[in-house]
Amino acid sequence: MEKPADRSIIADAWARRLREEIAALVEGELGDPRIGLVGVNEVANGADGKAGPGVRRCLPATDEEAAESIEGLNAAPAGYGGTS
Repeated sequence: MEKPADRSIIADAWARRLREEIAALVEGELGDPRIGLVGVNEVANGADGKAGPGVRRCLPATDEEAAESIEGLNAAPAGYGGTS
């Protein structure tokens, strides 16, 4: 039988892997020049493990660069989390 601690370890490993995949997508596959140095700091799974993840991103230092990066991320195809 799976113990609660086991679920926590599995959830943490899943979140870490998902964070790595999202970061790789942002860096390599989106290819929008507006997206600057954007890092994925955290991925939070739902308590039931079924809910979509929440993603916290780290944006460039200046407000202008951050605004451009957000514009580029929002313009990503819908399958990548954008609104297009």
